[in-house]
Amino acid sequence: MITDYGLEHFKTEERLMMDMHYPKAYFDLHQAEHKNYIFEVAMFNTNFMQPGHTEPKEVINFLKSWWSSHILRSDMHFSLFIRKILSS
Repeated sequence: MITDYGLEHFKTEERLMMDMHYPKAYFDLHQAEHKNYIFEVAMFNTNFMQPGHTEPKEVINFLKSWWSSHILRSDMHFSLFIRKILSS
């Protein structure tokens, strides 16, 4: 399930951030994005069985937007941080 994968992926990524001593302010922002994602996906899951549930297209749009934004901004920032450390 997408929520389970997200939880495991985020846990691994956050552990790597701590191991690499990613600055706390950036870590906190990144972790907050992860928590927001998990909350939103959990709400989609909860609402799916309810009358008037969220349309699948809305879920797909959220996922595409979130993944693109998060990967291209937050994950890339962390990637640059790692490259800088490894090149030192």
